[in-house]
Amino acid sequence: MSHTFRIATLLVLPLLAGSAYAQLLSPSQQTSRLLPYTTCNFSGGLASTSVDRAPNLPMARSVETTSGPKRVSVADGYRLMLAYPNTDPFVNLKVEVSVPGQYASDKRAVIEQMETMAAGARGVSMKVERSTTNGVEVAALNNPTLEASGLSFYSLFDDRREMIVTAYILNQRPERRAFQDMASYKKLKDAFVAEYVQCMAKNRAP
Repeated sequence: MSHTFRIATLLVLPLLAGSAYAQLLSPSQQTSRLLPYTTCNFSGGLASTSVDRAPNLPMARSVETTSGPKRVSVADGYRLMLAYPNTDPFVNLKVEVSVPGQYASDKRAVIEQMETMAAGARGVSMKVERSTTNGVEVAALNNPTLEASGLSFYSLFDDRREMIVTAYILNQRPERRAFQDMASYKKLKDAFVAEYVQCMAKNRAP
């Protein structure tokens, strides 16, 4: 597939449209220390449409790397779908904390996964973009066009909390898009990432 990279682990979760946010959470979810990371505030009307606790905790998920499949541990985690009003889903978000003692290897595996995806991109030159903001390390892959189903792939690392947040930023059908072109997409994408990083930093504070 040209002008795109493959997001092999993309999860498209059922939407619970019209439900109040409190109704999305079970009592067991409300006791998790990750709960504040599922209630971040975003601009422009971006909000959660579904919130699901990861099943069978603790668990592990597999990622593809050039040296073969590797496992990323999950001691606790949530999967969220975020959307703007009257549009298709915009972000598929996973918020995960590693099993004690496994965070360093989990982080390496995710970075290797992203490097493998960049190396396998067809028709474009792509690299993993790295930065650090408010103590959160950001790794990103961004498609240069709006032709792919997955437009961006972000991994946010909080070493102090041993937390890995994965954001698949999705394309939308033209009639249900929150953006019109690459410039407006980039504005929404950058705002989401900045606001979520700010939320992570805020929840890290004592």
